[in-house]
Amino acid sequence: MSYPHSRAGAPVLLFSLALALAARADEDYSQWAHSRELWTNTSPDGAYVTSTVRRFPVLVRLDSTRFPFSEARGKGEDLRFTNLAGKRLPHQIERWDSTGARAEIWVLADSIVGNGYNKSLRMLWGKSDAADSSNGAGVFDSSEGWTAVWHLGGADTLARPNAVAGGNPATPKNYDGDESRAGAIGWADSLDGAPQGDYLDLGPGYADFSKGLTFSVWARPDAAAFWARILDMGNGQGQDNFVLQRHLSDENLIWDQYNGTAGNTRVEAKQVLALGVWQLFTVSVANKVCNIYKNGALVATGTQHDTIAIAAKTTNFIGKSNWPGNSYYRGGIDEPRLSRVARNADWVKLEYANQRADQTLLLYSAPAPVCAARFAAPKDTVLPEGSPLVLAGIADCADSYGWEVISGPAPRILDPERKDLQLVLPRATKDYALRYRFTANYPTSVASAEVVVSVLEAIPDPAFTMPANFTWNGKDSVLITPKLSNLAAIKASRDSVLNWSWSLVDMETDTAWRDNALLLQAAHASGVLKLALCLDNNGPVTCKSMAITVEASSGLPSAHSTRSDATRVRGYDARGRSLGAGSPHGTWWRALPVFGFFR
Repeated sequence: MSYPHSRAGAPVLLFSLALALAARADEDYSQWAHSRELWTNTSPDGAYVTSTVRRFPVLVRLDSTRFPFSEARGKGEDLRFTNLAGKRLPHQIERWDSTGARAEIWVLADSIVGNGYNKSLRMLWGKSDAADSSNGAGVFDSSEGWTAVWHLGGADTLARPNAVAGGNPATPKNYDGDESRAGAIGWADSLDGAPQGDYLDLGPGYADFSKGLTFSVWARPDAAAFWARILDMGNGQGQDNFVLQRHLSDENLIWDQYNGTAGNTRVEAKQVLALGVWQLFTVSVANKVCNIYKNGALVATGTQHDTIAIAAKTTNFIGKSNWPGNSYYRGGIDEPRLSRVARNADWVKLEYANQRADQTLLLYSAPAPVCAARFAAPKDTVLPEGSPLVLAGIADCADSYGWEVISGPAPRILDPERKDLQLVLPRATKDYALRYRFTANYPTSVASAEVVVSVLEAIPDPAFTMPANFTWNGKDSVLITPKLSNLAAIKASRDSVLNWSWSLVDMETDTAWRDNALLLQAAHASGVLKLALCLDNNGPVTCKSMAITVEASSGLPSAHSTRSDATRVRGYDARGRSLGAGSPHGTWWRALPVFGFFR
């Protein structure tokens, strides 16, 4: 078993930091014999985060299939990382075992770009006189919100160094010599709760988390110990505490937070604690909102009574409770981290994807071409008139693609160069068919397929009759009321609004509008008044007409001297309610005489 220099305690950590500070930032990397570019995969088949995550510590795992340990110095002293522009990136070697061909290194990446494959890091090695530049404080910079990062494992009785500059180490208590075991990442601490209860003392401090808090830890519970604590920080029992604990002896995980002696809302994740397996738990608190994640996925959220108060804490533990009578934690603990900022969901998801045993973030060679040509058109479909139509084609890897109309009374395609065709089918007077073609142009071929859309007449058009022709004295008001025979069917249909258009031709007449009727008030001449009504419910227009004879005995002049073709339009819905003056049909307009209405 071999351990890196950073395991040896605070003096060696300070010595390593001095070495790192002494190393020149402008090293000539042409002097390094070997290099390799590392890729990140944030696409759906990788870590799958959509946003860019900045200043992220990437875990680089090396083994004999990924790295030729014989080409590097014995403890990895010549290892370097840069971005693609050649800028040096801080790194920390957590473990370097050249004999067993295993290593874990943390590298501070400038950014991890979301939703794709990207060259992100360059790894260099192979310079026999290169100085060691492993520097945990450079990776886990306190200016980025880090308070504590304990990698754990190592010599059983020695303190676990804090990678954050100036941060407290985690000091083993009641360790009996068998705590250091293989962990989720390198080595870990395995706590068995015996004989007096083994745990880690985190030392005093940890005062200000008023701008947010994130605690994450890899845990492998080996027993459902009663109220067992993963983390308990505070000033004794129920005083300024942060507590991540098991609920009783069940599988629920609880976050409790106290401001002074006042406990905030308890946030509980149901049935998430599994025995005997490593799982990553993360608690993120922003303002009053607390989120609990398991393996990168949100499992509980809650709003607390208050934000986190500023208060120094004196009794702070991993694996032990501030409450007498609670059990010690029993199981593995690895990579506990504490930040004074609230990490977002993509950060949490990226950590799990990168740190899990079968990690999905980092690629150690260029990815294979990811685009496999695929083409498909949707199946033929049947829809009622007036329905939204969505035809989604597949044209993976195509240079271009688009839709066109082959036959049928199809609406105009406004944007044909799309994979998905979206439009509203027009109204119909009978069933009809539309035929579309979807085409994709590939570098060496063209693929196309046709889709038939059968449109069914489903919305009834207005069916009505006008009153019979009659004689009118031109002076007494008369109400013209058409009879709508399928009003009930129109009311039950999707397009239940009726648009009314009355036309009076060849005679100037005073009128007044009534719901579903027209009131003739007075004629200005004698003769034949031609009256027409057109109805529609946003489909084909149906028109009917009638003739009214205005008596000459009424003393009115003949119609040939007072012709008018004024038309007024008003809309009503199928329940006879006016659409009002603000509707599209509630204004005056001028219409040409509709002589074709009269027979």
